[in-house]
Amino acid sequence: MQLHAWTDAYCQQTEWLDAFQHLKQQGKIRAFGVSVNDWDAYGGIGLAKAGLVDSIQVIYNIFEQRPAESLLPAALASHTGIIVRVPFEEGLLTGALKPGYKFAEGDWRANWLTAERLQEAAPRVEALKLFLAPDRPTLPELALKFCLSHPAVSTVIPGMRRVANVEANTTVSDGVLLDEATLSQLKKHAFTHGWSYPWSA
Repeated sequence: MQLHAWTDAYCQQTEWLDAFQHLKQQGKIRAFGVSVNDWDAYGGIGLAKAGLVDSIQVIYNIFEQRPAESLLPAALASHTGIIVRVPFEEGLLTGALKPGYKFAEGDWRANWLTAERLQEAAPRVEALKLFLAPDRPTLPELALKFCLSHPAVSTVIPGMRRVANVEANTTVSDGVLLDEATLSQLKKHAFTHGWSYPWSA
């Protein structure tokens, strides 16, 4: 069970924690955690250090690497699980969203990944193809392996709309992680773009 829209001020307001612990003691839930706010790479650090929850969900991917600065090490030290969301940067890291891409009607990303942003991201995505290898022949596989290769990460929850996506993504959990040299090089590809989601702008 997870709470969303987390803020570290809740570390001092513990009614939610008491309720969760009570549910756990009753056997109604096995674990509980929180989901930090969109693009807030630092909001869950205090919670991770305190070790008050079983898991913390956060956006972490090749472009958004800031959680690795403090949040992930704190979670590792306190044995707090990390659930990674948005591993594909809303589709950018799959390589499918190139300049000129037309989103389906009703897809909220059309208002977020504007033509200018797609153009800005294109050379950064193209540069990642240098890291493809037999154990990660596609950009989605590279993106998922990057997330899974951090020792603090417990699981990754990518969006999947087709059976083929599910089959391809699940094969990445083969235990073959990226080596330190590759991870070191990928650190240079962090892209803190500062783009707000349409609903948070």
